Order: sequence, then structure tokens, then C-alpha cells
Amino acid sequence: MGGYSYNAYSLECTESTPEANYHLEWKWNHKKHYVSFYILFVSILILFSLIGLERPYNYIVAFLLLGTYIYSLYKYKSNKAVGTIWCWLAVFIPLVLLVI
Repeated sequence: MGGYSYNAYSLECTESTPEANYHLEWKWNHKKHYVSFYILFVSILILFSLIGLERPYNYIVAFLLLGTYIYSLYKYKSNKAVGTIWCWLAVFIPLVLLVI
């Protein structure tokens, strides 16, 4: 998959555009099958959190990862800034764990 991704997608990763409300716009959001990359990425993160963390933290992290992704998908899909906003939201998950 890595070799395919490297060859199929150019190295131009992000750009700040008016269409994305000046958020970073991931270029691969405009490529064919971009949804499969999001599904794969989020699924792997959730799987790692479920396997690698102790209960109940594994469920909390998995829920927060999925919840923040769904929120950013709902809110920012129209301007192709889903990945940027989701990454920004996901940064706060370790802080939530520290508070718990």
C-alpha cells in the first residue's frame, strides 16, 4: 500500500486555500478513493488504541478518535478541510486522558 500511495499521489501534500477557509487542504482529498485512506487511517488508530491501552482508556481513546473524526467530517467536508481539523482536534485527546 505504501508503494502504491507514494506513486499514485504526488508529494504536494497540503496547501492553504480559500476553498478550505484557509485551513490546510490535503491534496489527496481530491483524488480517487480518498475516503478509503481516511477509513484505513482512522481504523488503524482505533485498533491500536484498543489493543495498546488498558481499559477503560482504550475505549475512551477509540470513542474520542471516532467522535472527533465524525464531527470534523460533518462540519468541514464541504470545504475539504476534514483532515486538518480532525488532526487539530485529535491533539487534545492525550490532554483529556490526563484529566481523567
